[in-house]
Formats: sequence, structure tokens, C-alpha cells
Amino acid sequence: MPLTTFVGPTATLIYTPSPAGSPSAVISNQGTTYLYLGQSEVTETSGFPLAPGETLNYLANAPALYAVASSVTAASPATTLTADAAAGATSLTVASGTSFVNGSSITIGSGASAETNIVSAHGSTSITLTTALLYDHESGEAVKADAAPTNEIGGGTIQVYRGANG
Repeated sequence: MPLTTFVGPTATLIYTPSPAGSPSAVISNQGTTYLYLGQSEVTETSGFPLAPGETLNYLANAPALYAVASSVTAASPATTLTADAAAGATSLTVASGTSFVNGSSITIGSGASAETNIVSAHGSTSITLTTALLYDHESGEAVKADAAPTNEIGGGTIQVYRGANG
């Protein structure tokens, strides 16, 4: 049975190895924002990113593990494509990608070819997606955040399944 833990803006202990046996765990991000894994002082900058829905096998003689949730600080971002994006692509060229937040849900396009995806990374004129596009999108189409982020710290839920010896 998994241990489910809410992860917020400060480092939260999510796994402590057993004193006996070979510690192991399967760690799954059940939330909608990125979580960052590391030691007790973990931050978004220093942690290993775990995307929403992603699972990690944590094996061997591993130390205790902590997690923090990504912070959400942007206003409701919107931009447009400045280059065509073909079905199967995982990156978008946009007028401005700086106000988007990693781990946030976005909608690309409108009408029958509109689709939702998750931002895994962003730059001044680019957005990287967690999954490939399903449809072709033309330059000039809208790219919008699905929900307006607030000036609060995000949170997430993580599940830890202990291994047979953990």
C-alpha cells in the first residue's frame, strides 16, 4: 500500500530507508505540478524534477529523500506561435515563453484542433511540452494557460511504494 504525502513549498520528507535490507521505493508524482527531489535542503533549482504522472524507481542504499513543489509566480500567460508546429513536435516557438510556468497546463490552438499539454520547460521564445502534439498548428495560433496561476506556492501529491526490502 502506498504512502501518499502532500508536498508544498518547503522540503518534505517522503522516504526513509529501513535500517535492514536493501532499501528501495517507487515514487510517483500524482499531482499537477512538477515536484523536485533531493536531500533535506532541496529546492526547485537543486532538485531532480519529477513531472506530473512521472514515476521514479529509487533503488540501492539510497539516503532519505525529500521533495518540494514548484512555485507558481506568473500571471495568466498567453502568447502566439511564431512558427508552424507539426503533429509529433514537443517544442513550440512562441512570441514570448517567459511568463509560463513549468508543470502548468496549456491549450494550443482553437476549435477542432485545439489540444491541451503540459509545459516541461520554457525560454524567452520557446515552450517545451511533456508529450508530443496530436495536431498540426500554424504560426499565429494562440497558446494560453488553462488556469491563471496565482502568486502562491504550488503543491503536489506524491506516492511512495516501498520495495520488498525497503
